[in-house]
Amino acid sequence: MHIRWYHELVETRRSAGTVACPCMHTCIHTYMYTYVYTYIRMHVHVYIHVYMHMRWYNELVEYKRVHGDCSVPTQWAPNPKLGAWVNRY
Repeated sequence: MHIRWYHELVETRRSAGTVACPCMHTCIHTYMYTYVYTYIRMHVHVYIHVYMHMRWYNELVEYKRVHGDCSVPTQWAPNPKLGAWVNRY
């Protein structure tokens, strides 16, 4: 089904010079919106996930520099979330 819509989209682009053509099948609009929305949402989620892990990792490196180990207590007073992150992973 997606292949057919893709080919329909390419043909519309070739013949009309744009994909914003009122003669396009409604399913193509739905497909494009869903695909783009899902793609963007997925990449934003991955970016946030990686950013947060790097942030916690950098804080763990600083903890190790100060304390000499990576054994962060679960309820470490200066940063309890770091302790929870270390104990989760």
